[in-house]
Amino acid sequence: MSDNSVLLPCAVLGAFCLVMLIFFSWWFPRTWRRGNKQEQEDFEAAFESTGERGDLTQMERIRIAGQRAREYLESVEAKNRARAEGVDVNEPPPVYRP
Repeated sequence: MSDNSVLLPCAVLGAFCLVMLIFFSWWFPRTWRRGNKQEQEDFEAAFESTGERGDLTQMERIRIAGQRAREYLESVEAKNRARAEGVDVNEPPPVYRP
């Protein structure tokens, strides 16, 4: 019929694979939802800390981000011009807020 020296290891391996499949089908979605929830909370906290309204359209957000990038680049260029002129600049570097 069948040899127990082959059947028993295959049955143990199959049982182990089944247990791991059941474990991952329980653990992975649970962890995924928890991670998404934490990411959403972090995003909301970061968005609230900027002091901006949440009802902005995508184009308004793009315009604001572009304005911030321009202001950042202008401040960096002004600092570099001052250094090139030999003026000692003691102020901290500008912070870019995306």
